Amino acid sequence: MQEQIFVHGYFGRNKGILTGFVIFSIMSGTSYMLWSFLFEQASGFAGGTADTSIQQLCLSAGLCLLYFVVSQQLMFYFQRRLLKQINTQLKQDVFHALMKKGVAKFTEKNSAVYLSVLNNDVTNLENNYFAKIPEILQNGFVFLTCAGVLCYYDVRIVCLVILTALLPVAVPFLIGEKLSQKTKALYEELENYNRKLKDWMGGFEVIHSFQVEDEVKKRFAKSVEDVEKRRYEGRRYQNPYGILTLLLTYLILSIQLFVSAYLVFTGSISEWMLLSIFYLISSVNNPIREIAYLLLDVKAAIPNARKIEALFNESNERPEDIEFADEIEEKRIKDNYVFLMKNLIACLKKSDIITLGQFADAMKRAYGEQVLRNADFFSFFVNLCQKDEYQLGSDAGEDTFLDAYLEEGFKDTESFTFAIRKGLSGQVILSDNCMMADVELVRKEAHGE
Repeated sequence: MQEQIFVHGYFGRNKGILTGFVIFSIMSGTSYMLWSFLFEQASGFAGGTADTSIQQLCLSAGLCLLYFVVSQQLMFYFQRRLLKQINTQLKQDVFHALMKKGVAKFTEKNSAVYLSVLNNDVTNLENNYFAKIPEILQNGFVFLTCAGVLCYYDVRIVCLVILTALLPVAVPFLIGEKLSQKTKALYEELENYNRKLKDWMGGFEVIHSFQVEDEVKKRFAKSVEDVEKRRYEGRRYQNPYGILTLLLTYLILSIQLFVSAYLVFTGSISEWMLLSIFYLISSVNNPIREIAYLLLDVKAAIPNARKIEALFNESNERPEDIEFADEIEEKRIKDNYVFLMKNLIACLKKSDIITLGQFADAMKRAYGEQVLRNADFFSFFVNLCQKDEYQLGSDAGEDTFLDAYLEEGFKDTESFTFAIRKGLSGQVILSDNCMMADVELVRKEAHGE
């Protein structure tokens, strides 16, 4: 059985860099502890009870500052290294997974879907998963360090702080599932947007040849509006919970400060400790608030993670994915026939009647001389002229070799019917020195035939 791959495994693949990040994150967290003791000493000066000189206090403050700056710089250095390594590996692995697909499996989806994975899903995973988890670790170490120092002052305070400070963390778990659904809907819409954009860019010459620029602009505007509507809905759902988290944080902070002041008033703790306790309470609540916001981002990235994991875990060894040379050739012919028929329909929608010669000239202008040299161009019209009428779309039948090829390409399109008038006097050169009698192609409903 094939081993399952999960995106969190990238942290394990870079455990050396991750270890460096964790070590200096812990060191950075302990700097908050040192500042709290300095604040206690500073409070002692105000009350005339300090047991150290002002020179010693300034030296200690300078050493703490140096320790804080060095540990922060080294922590961010390892964080940058970790993200650079993971992001590089992720992009390469996604691309390799796409390249390992069989031809049949790869062509089941529009290539714009794969571009969306490489651009949209990978980018969101980098920004809202791999970048946020190290920040959650960093804030967690600050929280644990400061909570530990609060135990030194009074266990009752630390119990109150931990119990109340954890409330905002529940918010992401309350809305996580719904938020993931909205994020998934956004990235599905982005896939559609990329697919349409790829088709429009690929058909640039055809768009100009048939002068349908205004119609394409309208469709592009509609597609952009759909994407931004999905993005707006996700933000509209997430923002109120962000405000709720902030309100909870400040409400909890007020309760904690009130209880601490009460303990000083009753003599349970020294008044000179109050400044240090206030600082530690803030240093406990701020990381918790940050963790709550960061967890929302991580939750939003889960659909992207599942999508990429599904790509990694697809088995590419199954016999049905093996595509033989004759199957590849047949698919090429079918794709070319569908391409030619779509262009023919586009011409007939603009002009009710078009001759084979006129269509060949239009294709040459749109795609260059090489399109006429393709043998499939000649064989397409040879097969097309086996019937006098074609009906494409959901009501189309399957009578000939060509019908079988066209059925799949036009099964979800609106019905379109055209007739073939034969017996014209001219000859048309198709492919290399291949000639056939000219015919007229007539849009049926336009002439009541």
